[in-house]
This record gives sequence, structure tokens and C-alpha cells, in this order.
Amino acid sequence: MRIFIFLLLVLFARFETLSQVHNTLIIEGISVGNIQVGESIENVINQYGEGQRIKWNSYSYEMKYASKGISCWYLQSDSSKSVFAIMVHDNFVGKTSKGLQISDTLKVRDVTKVYGKGEWDGYDTDENGKAIIDCNYYDIGLTFTVDIGDDIDREDSRDLDKFYANNSIIEVSIEEGDGPDEDEPVKFLLRNLEDCFISLDTLLTDSARIEFKEFSKSELIGKTHFGLGIWMRNNWGLWTGSELSRFFNQCGIYHADDMSGIILTSYHRRLNGVPIRLNRQIKYYQNYWKKSEKEKKRIQRQDFKEFKVGDSVEFKYLYGFINQEQEDLYDEGSCYANGIILEKNNKQQTLLIELTESCGSGEILIEYQATYDQKVEKMKVGDQKWLYYSLWE
Repeated sequence: MRIFIFLLLVLFARFETLSQVHNTLIIEGISVGNIQVGESIENVINQYGEGQRIKWNSYSYEMKYASKGISCWYLQSDSSKSVFAIMVHDNFVGKTSKGLQISDTLKVRDVTKVYGKGEWDGYDTDENGKAIIDCNYYDIGLTFTVDIGDDIDREDSRDLDKFYANNSIIEVSIEEGDGPDEDEPVKFLLRNLEDCFISLDTLLTDSARIEFKEFSKSELIGKTHFGLGIWMRNNWGLWTGSELSRFFNQCGIYHADDMSGIILTSYHRRLNGVPIRLNRQIKYYQNYWKKSEKEKKRIQRQDFKEFKVGDSVEFKYLYGFINQEQEDLYDEGSCYANGIILEKNNKQQTLLIELTESCGSGEILIEYQATYDQKVEKMKVGDQKWLYYSLWE
């Protein structure tokens, strides 16, 4: 099965540096250095600061870090502002986990030598008018943008790997991979901890197992959470309801990070011949979430107390904007939506708000769900609605 072959190659090529995930390491379909596909742009900004924010007509934002050669893309309509793609430019220097060296001298022949034949599509021009085409590896979440000079709209699309072999790669995009084909047979179904141990015993090289075994308790999770841990969470279905995740759900563990933590800790203990103490590990994570939830509720209660009946409050635009005019005004710092608190519901932590002012259209977007029927709820100036307090400040 391709997914296990891929992991074997990843671990064979890179596990000697498992303890350090360098900022220049690309893990296909998962991350570039410390930036992961699916994390919020706020987390990226916390790590690297505010970059150049570029708004595209494709309803996307690009957060560009030119000096690092990295851009993070997220949708304008996504209230969670999750990074759906990470792009590295031709001034980026680094490596993929399969050993492809990324630099400004990268050619198509270098890519195909490591990844085999790609799927070609998307003849286009970039923002500078340069003719380009994409070479895609959808299953592992990689796309290479190729500078094709004057060879645009070539009628014969066969053997493009050879035709463009000496052409330069100008950008590499990392997105969530599609995984193996649906009709590809499943080689081994992970159902419990013992299955995880068998799989890891098979996939890790002898030297990788020795290095893993020698990690101290204090450094184990820190050195594996973003390498092997990311791979397990994504490819063992810990986020997506696999049989293995259901095993953990039955144990009272529901977060993928906790699941991978238990797997890594248990495997480390097994290699060192000490008791796994699964029940104690489960209790640790359950207690953590109980304390976390208790602290979260305490903070929410404290925040809610700050709101008083009669106060004027300002809307946060958490669900986006009604129209382009409103968004442009917001970007310019001249768009405000204000309301007055008429009543409070302490149990529900909601506020009865009368909207007194809005820019652009006289409306605000108070709920948006990206479902098949695109559930949207708006509020007009003069309307009175019970709303959760976090929408206001």
C-alpha cells in the first residue's frame, strides 16, 4: 500500500533527525518547518510575525514572508482562517522528507527522479505574466509550478515530464494529500495499541527504533509530536473517525493529539520494557481536559461580567462580511458595527443586542456555516437579537 511505502521511505531517509524538525524541512501534504496545513493563520503570525497580506480575486488571502520564501494561503470566507496551502518560492532553501532538495536551481527532472511521473494541468500565467504549468502529486499533497517560457498551450500533452525535464520549478505548494486511491486494498487495519506497535516495528529502521528508545521521558513528546506524530494523526485517521480513533473514543480519549501522545508514550515504554499503564495515561488526559474546561468556563464568566446593560458594544465580524464594500471599509479601518446591550442572560452567556450602526449595507453577518445549503444569518440596523457575547467587544 502506497501510504505505508511512503512512511517507510520518510522514516528511512529522515528519522536520523527525528529529534529536530528543521524550519526548512517539508513533510509532504503536512507541513513546512513548524507551519502545518490546517492550523490557523493566527498561529503562523505568532511564530513569524505579520507578513505581507495579499488579497486575491480567487477569494483567498496570501500571507507572504518574502525573506523566508514562504507564503500561507487561507480563504476569505473561512472564519477559522485555517491555512489550506503553504507555498515555497524559488528563494526557499530546504528539503522534502523524501530527500528532494528545494532551491532556485530545482528542475523538473529532479522532481520526477524522486517522485516519478506527475499529473500535468493548469496552463496559465502568473502575476508577472510568466507562462506556467503545474505538475501535481495529489496523493501526497505536492504541486510544482513550472516556468515554461514560450511553450504554452502545447497540443500534445503526453510525456510532459520529459518535454519539460530541464525547465525550472518556481514554486512548490503543500496541501493536504488525497491519500491512496479508493480502490487500492488496505494492507493492514489499525484497531488498537497492539496493532500500532506491530506497524511501527515493521516501519521503523533498527537505528530509528534505537534513537526512539533512548529518548528521555521529558523529551519524548517534544521530539516526536511534530514529526512522526503529525504523520500518525493524518495517515492513521486520528482526526477522521478511523477504527483506531474509535478505539480511543471508547477509552474516553477524543482529541487526536492525545491519541498520538498515548501511542508514542506506550511504544516508548514497550521498547524500554516498562509497564505501559494505559489507564493512567487515559486518566492524565481526561484530567487535563477537565481542568482546561473548568478554566475556560471561569474565564468566560469573568469576561461576560464585563458587559453591562446599557453599554455600547462593537461587533467583531467573526463570520466575515456582507459584501465587498464592507470588507474594503473594514480593511481600511473605517468600518464599525455598534450595538446597545438591552438585556443579559447569565446562564446562556448571551446578550440582547440592538444594532445601531453598520457600514457598507446596514447589515452584519452573525452566522455562517459552509454547508451544502450555505446557512447564513444576518442582522439589520434596528434589529434586536440574542447573540453570544464573544461576537462583541
